[in-house]
Amino acid sequence: MGSKNIEHIVYKQVIEVPTLAIHFCHLGPFLLLILFKLIIFLFSIIHGGCKNSNIGEG
Repeated sequence: MGSKNIEHIVYKQVIEVPTLAIHFCHLGPFLLLILFKLIIFLFSIIHGGCKNSNIGEG
């Protein structure tokens, strides 16, 4: 049971991490755009509070 677990961890490291890296290379700009919008959105909520009616839609 223990060795099976180690094999699974190695599999995750060898297979999934490069796969995620490849996907991130393709989706990099898109993810950065989403992250940027999310940060602006959160900042506007924190900074604006009740006065967020003057923030544009979207």
